[in-house]
Amino acid sequence: MPQNFAPVERDPEACKTDRVRLRVEMFADLVCPWCFIGTRTLANAAALRADIELEVHWRPFLLHPHLSTGGAPFRPFLEEKFGRPFGDMFRRVITAGDEVGVAFAFDRIETMPDTTLAHALIGWATEPGQQAALVQRLFEAFFVEGENLENVDVLIECAESVGMPPDLRRRLMDDGARSEARDAAEAALDIGVTGVPFYMIGGWPVQGSQDATILARVIDKAAAKQRAKRARTP
Repeated sequence: MPQNFAPVERDPEACKTDRVRLRVEMFADLVCPWCFIGTRTLANAAALRADIELEVHWRPFLLHPHLSTGGAPFRPFLEEKFGRPFGDMFRRVITAGDEVGVAFAFDRIETMPDTTLAHALIGWATEPGQQAALVQRLFEAFFVEGENLENVDVLIECAESVGMPPDLRRRLMDDGARSEARDAAEAALDIGVTGVPFYMIGGWPVQGSQDATILARVIDKAAAKQRAKRARTP
């Protein structure tokens, strides 16, 4: 996996306490509404288990890997893919979004974008808390504001809003940015991720959108396993 998607640096002092820290990898795509909801349910699960520290890492996945640069008209693209009218597609997801504070505005979206540049940008967010903040900002830009996530100006605005440096335009325009993200997304396929959202919580796989209480139970299992491992270590 490319270096830009490597784990963040761990705090060695945390290892000296009894507090459990779990690594969580969330595989998702920025045009997946259930993934947006999944970030909120994961946050809610973390709140239910405040005594367990979650170290969350974004892992890119491409729902539409063959989408060409420039994207496609949003409504026709989805109607052709799913074979049903646009207005019938999102009733369930809108209800689920309301439950976690996401006000989806699908009628504002004009373009289904190629998300490789946005994924690359997330990989460059390396300051503490920056990646999570950027992911939320990008989801909001697309699903709430109807912005095109292939527009470099939109990506730069999102990046600057979470404190990333303003000199990212040249890097985003480089062909290597898309290749970097595609390589990282292919790594997800290599380990068997075929749909998103997909979580690895302390080594426990969780497929699909889940309620916060279910994720909290998986967190409990992973934490118990880590505690048991510590108890066996001299």
